[in-house]
Amino acid sequence: MLKYIKLLNQTYISIEKVRLALAIFWNFIGIATDIAIGLLVSFLFNINKSFQFLFIDFRNIQVISGLLVLFAGIRIFSKYSEEKYARAIHLGIDKQLKDTSAEKLFSKQNVSVPDTFFKINKESEMIGESIYIVLKYINGLIQFVLFSAALIYINALGYLSLVAFSSLILYPLKRSNELLKVSNTEYKDSVMDINEAAENITSNFYLIKILQTTRLEIEKFLSISNKYLQSFLRNYILSVTAYHLPQTLALMFLGVSFIIFPSVRILEHVTFIIVAIRLVQALGQIIQYRLYFGRFTSYLDDFLNEATNDDFTPENYKNLNSVNGELSKDNIVELKEITFKYSGSGEELFNNLSTSIKAGSHTTIVGPNGSGKSTLLGIIGGIYLPVEGSVLRGYKTVGYVGAKPLILKASIRENLLYGVKEKISDEKLLEVLDYFKVFPIIEKETLNKEISNQSLSSGQMQKISFCRIEIQNPELLLLDESTSNLDVESLSKVVEYLDSKNFTIVNVTHNPLAFSGVDVRLEMIENNVVEV
Repeated sequence: MLKYIKLLNQTYISIEKVRLALAIFWNFIGIATDIAIGLLVSFLFNINKSFQFLFIDFRNIQVISGLLVLFAGIRIFSKYSEEKYARAIHLGIDKQLKDTSAEKLFSKQNVSVPDTFFKINKESEMIGESIYIVLKYINGLIQFVLFSAALIYINALGYLSLVAFSSLILYPLKRSNELLKVSNTEYKDSVMDINEAAENITSNFYLIKILQTTRLEIEKFLSISNKYLQSFLRNYILSVTAYHLPQTLALMFLGVSFIIFPSVRILEHVTFIIVAIRLVQALGQIIQYRLYFGRFTSYLDDFLNEATNDDFTPENYKNLNSVNGELSKDNIVELKEITFKYSGSGEELFNNLSTSIKAGSHTTIVGPNGSGKSTLLGIIGGIYLPVEGSVLRGYKTVGYVGAKPLILKASIRENLLYGVKEKISDEKLLEVLDYFKVFPIIEKETLNKEISNQSLSSGQMQKISFCRIEIQNPELLLLDESTSNLDVESLSKVVEYLDSKNFTIVNVTHNPLAFSGVDVRLEMIENNVVEV
């Protein structure tokens, strides 16, 4: 576990040393108060044999009671502070990874969008949580060592007996945590299954009713629901068992030890009980977090492998072309024998690919899912760069419309002017909205209306994207399933609009026949592109 901390420190992750020191410090304070509380409780049981120390009369029950209240308060605060700083480290690393992943998407070349989404939503959280687990494991080790030292001082023979007994209870502790680990996985899977089942029956409600498969789907859902309930109950029972087993076994041992060693003084009995319980709890924490850490290792290994073996730096790229290049006559883009792979991936998506785009032409790109159509669009638009070969570009401005357009939670005016640097009149904006029939009624106040991706239909969002294109008037227009959500009338309007403009259009689509005026049709075949 500790090796991962060392390896992570060699990456861009920064673990805040001050918070780490404070988390460990408050762990020490918590240990000290536990031992002090044990002693004070033992004094209460043996009040006549207590003593006076540093002006504190331990023979006075009110004094001891007052100190118990004080140390109990300190203990709660120390536990709170330890957890606060440990979680602050966890959340700090989570934030670092999220921020870095978002920045890399735009500043680093050839970063995969799905990979970035995974890193921001899942990997960052898991790595941050893993650091928290390591810290709790370290604190458990510290507790175990210090409580052991205290028990040796109180009663060395009793401690040796406890150690011998602990060796016997290690297996049930380890076994219970192993079962809990398996149960956690089963419960996680059951949650995913029931969510998927719920989405299936709600999303396909019409089809299920029409085909009269209601009983079949309900029976499937009830079966999955029963599995979810069983896994939840099993997970809950194992969690409670794993949490209470160390203390239960420790109390059983202590009861037996008092029978074996009846001559031990009450002072030693009470103090030994309290500290021994905390020792066994610490041991349980060590085992629990050591096993729990296993679920994070795959995320850590993947992250470290990418962080330490990333060969995608600017100096590794060949032919990082500027906008202006020695293009052949009439061409606006030329790709010459390019090889491409995503950052962190060993698999080449394109190999020795060559093609060209003529200025003012309309080119469609077709191919099966995952063949690289959108990636090729990104290379043409300068978003991605090849690792070999060259890309020559003769354009200065680019527009883009995708299947899931960017819609700000803002006014329609702000949405239309997103990325536009020139001043555009409201009259022009209203004219564009009216042309594409974005709303049934369009008036001056329409521009002030607040919208979001929740308040618009998917078709309206794509229409707003085409409104932006008219306002931006780019030389090169990239389309990626840009009309997938439009009705027949709206599609016809967009096709009419594209035919009326002098854009150079590169159009990724599964429906190429919907577009008129297409000059070139390209198809993705086996890591390359051919004209059809």
